[in-house]
Amino acid sequence: MLPLSATALVANGVREALASVLAAPVHLRLFEPSIPTRQAWEAIVHDASLFRIRGSRADATIVVRAHDALALVHAAFGEDGESRSIEGTRALSSIERAVLERVIRAFAGSLAPVCGMRGDAVAAPIEAINTLAGPTTYFELQLDQPKCARIGIALSREPAIGCGEALSVERLLDAELELVVRCEGPAMTAGTLATLEPGAFVPMTLGTGFPATLEAAGWPVARGECGVRRRSYAFAVTTPAFQEGSLAEAS
Repeated sequence: MLPLSATALVANGVREALASVLAAPVHLRLFEPSIPTRQAWEAIVHDASLFRIRGSRADATIVVRAHDALALVHAAFGEDGESRSIEGTRALSSIERAVLERVIRAFAGSLAPVCGMRGDAVAAPIEAINTLAGPTTYFELQLDQPKCARIGIALSREPAIGCGEALSVERLLDAELELVVRCEGPAMTAGTLATLEPGAFVPMTLGTGFPATLEAAGWPVARGECGVRRRSYAFAVTTPAFQEGSLAEAS
């Protein structure tokens, strides 16, 4: 089934494109993808205008039923009034048809997340078609403002989920990691530990150095000793974690 995240990207793109072409605030709802039955599909495409976009991953067809087409045209003209009347059954005039195609073309590029685009996605070529076989996936966008209308989107096949390029070790060599040194202090009774407060001192009586573990991003990378070298605190590596058996020892 088509991921909802992809259809959400389409819905957001369509909303922004319609707001621009209609010069009005747009409220849009998304209905999750489904696979219509044969009878349902025949009802959907009956008297509908169909506009196909050939993509690199799938072909997408925009489905606009007669009353929805009139609603979009009225919105483009900035007209008030309810389009779901008896007028909704009439055919579009040549001027209204041209306006509808302009509106469709304005948001056609927003379908790139589900079908891919050949060439410039912003100027996606569309073609009017008369019939369309049942789609593999179908979802609808409900326009509630400035007009009530539904826009259907049918896909010829579900787009394959692509895999990104694998990261090589060489590309990670310059990544900076925060290092943390965890020192092993002396033993302490639970009573003494419970009385610790800000300003208390814990004596380190293990000579010139004391055992510690060096961690990067929470993972142990080396065992060693903490101490002072050339008047600066330092960590001396004794066992790198990548040596055989040392990772278990360090953890």
